Amino acid sequence: IEALESDVATLGSEISTLKAALQRLEHQLDEASSHLHLHKGLLCRIHDLPNEILCQIFLYCLDDTDHRGSYDLSARRSIDTKGRRAPWELTSVCHRWREVGTHLPQLW
Repeated sequence: IEALESDVATLGSEISTLKAALQRLEHQLDEASSHLHLHKGLLCRIHDLPNEILCQIFLYCLDDTDHRGSYDLSARRSIDTKGRRAPWELTSVCHRWREVGTHLPQLW
C-alpha cells in the first residue's frame, strides 16, 4: 500500500508539473498567434495598393537620373550600380510585383 501511495503522489506531482508546462505553452501559443495576426495584417496592406501606385513606388526606387541631364557622369554611374539591379530585385518579390514590373517599360 505504501508503494502505491508513493506512486500516486509521484504521478500527481508529474501531472501538476505537466499542467503548468501546458499552461505556459498555451500562453506562448496565444502570444505567437497574436503576433502572426498582427504581421499578416501589416503585410496585407501592400496587396491593397492599386497597380498604378505600385508602379510609382517602383519608379521611385530607381535613381532619378533622367532629370540630371546626360552630361552628368554620376548619373550614368548610378544607373550602372543601383538602376540595373532595382528592376530585378523588385520583380523577384512575388508574382504580382513581377507582373506589374514587367509591364512597366520605364522600369527597364
